[in-house]
Amino acid sequence: LCDALEDPAFDWIDVSRDMPYSADMLLENVIDSSHVPFTHHKTISKRENAKPLPLRLTTRIAPSGFEGEFTADAAVGRVGQEAAKVGRATQRSTK
Repeated sequence: LCDALEDPAFDWIDVSRDMPYSADMLLENVIDSSHVPFTHHKTISKRENAKPLPLRLTTRIAPSGFEGEFTADAAVGRVGQEAAKVGRATQRSTK
């Protein structure tokens, strides 16, 4: 399959957890990057990393949701900050 997997120095750790998790909750957590500094404080982020997201609404807010577009790139998390260091925009899409 892969040479690295055959290396005796390679350790494989497989962890999974079954959780009652609906599709809409999954999407909300993936799309809503603004929750990370608060919800995941001291694990994958810190509250002091929180900042406004430059989002401009392009539709009215409705019970079914809303649409918007980023007016500037917001370097969110480690991936975004690494991209910003080399002058690359962070790509996000809900489509």
